[in-house]
Amino acid sequence: MVFGTDLTGKTAVITGAGGVLCSMFAKTLAEAGAAVALLDVNLEGAQKIAEEICAEGGRALAYEADVLDKALLESVHARVLSEMGPVTFLSTEPEATRPAPILQKNTLRWEILRLM
Repeated sequence: MVFGTDLTGKTAVITGAGGVLCSMFAKTLAEAGAAVALLDVNLEGAQKIAEEICAEGGRALAYEADVLDKALLESVHARVLSEMGPVTFLSTEPEATRPAPILQKNTLRWEILRLM
């Protein structure tokens, strides 16, 4: 339990989970008991974080996902539902490191929320 919070039975989806900030957020949620779906364009990076979480006794699965690819997100969403259950939390900062117009980023946020 972290900060007195028990997230057992909850599922979190984290985009950009192979990066430093989002991976730390994912680890914190896992430490509080949440199962975490780690989405990243860099599957190897997300898998490394999943392995670290599992080694600490948490539950995590890595998924290759590009938030700019709607069809891929829909496919990943179906897999997350099947493999991890309904999503309780979503943390996303779409394409923080790749330039995209602000309107496109805001549209992506809503689309990701709708999917999860």
